[in-house]
Amino acid sequence: MTREEIIVLTKEIAFRNGIEERFLLALVATESNFKVDATRYEPGYIWIYSPKELSELLGITREEMVKAQKTSYGLAQVMGSCFYELGFRGLPDKLFEPTLNLSYACKHLNREIEKHKLDVKKIDELYACYNAGSVRRIDNGILVNQRNVNRFMKIYNAL
Repeated sequence: MTREEIIVLTKEIAFRNGIEERFLLALVATESNFKVDATRYEPGYIWIYSPKELSELLGITREEMVKAQKTSYGLAQVMGSCFYELGFRGLPDKLFEPTLNLSYACKHLNREIEKHKLDVKKIDELYACYNAGSVRRIDNGILVNQRNVNRFMKIYNAL
């Protein structure tokens, strides 16, 4: 898939899910640099969703399921656990499929907006929540993931 095709698809999926196109484009640029096969294993990630049940359902070991859930996938770098928590029931290799990946990223983002009552006009906080699971600040008001937010905002403002 070419970068131009990814951009068109990203805009379509953003529109279908009520997400600002520029936001989703900046998210994809920040998270994966438009690489469909981007992946990142995060061994310290602790939020694992129903590993026993899902591993049995999919015919893989519990260890494979835990590793899959501690990995972020594809264009939007959604954590495996988020896919499964939001209803995905396939094998992890399917998580790279661009339409599926972006659709679940939007589902995840919309769930976080609702859950945390986010103001969608506060773009930095919206991305901070997507990237870290919530908007968390340290004592001086700086976001815990401020470096990532700064990188995102630079891309977002350039679009």
